[in-house]
Amino acid sequence: MPRGEVDVKFPKTVGACIDDLYTRRAARLKLEKQVETMKVEERAFKDHIINELSKVKIDGAKGRVATAAITWKRTFVVADWAKYWAWARKDKLGVYVQKRIAIEAVREWSDENKQPVPGVDPMDVVDLSLTKVGG
Repeated sequence: MPRGEVDVKFPKTVGACIDDLYTRRAARLKLEKQVETMKVEERAFKDHIINELSKVKIDGAKGRVATAAITWKRTFVVADWAKYWAWARKDKLGVYVQKRIAIEAVREWSDENKQPVPGVDPMDVVDLSLTKVGG
C-alpha cells in the first residue's frame, strides 16, 4: 500500500459512501474543533506560567511530571514591505524571500552585518520550554 493511504472498506452503494463520508467528515470536524480548543487552553496555560514565573523573577520551575523554562527567541516582522522588497531584489537575494520572510536568513544577515534588514523590525518572542521530568 503506498505511503499515506489506508485500507478502507467502502459500502456497496454510492449513496452509502456519501453518507459514510459525511459522517466521517463531521466526526473529523468535531475533533478538529476539540483540538483547536485544546490549543487555546495550552496557550492560556503557557501565558499564565510565564506571567507567574516573571512575577517572582525566575526563569523556570518544576512540577511532578515536567519542568518549564522561559525561553527567548528573536524573530522578525516586516514593518515596511516596500523597503524590504527593494533590499531583497537589489542583489537578487532570493534566499531572503518566501511567501513569508526567511527568518533564519534574515537573522544571520542581521547578525553578520550588525544592522537590521531594511524594512524589517526585530521582535523578541517569549515562549515556554516544557520537558518531562526524568527524561
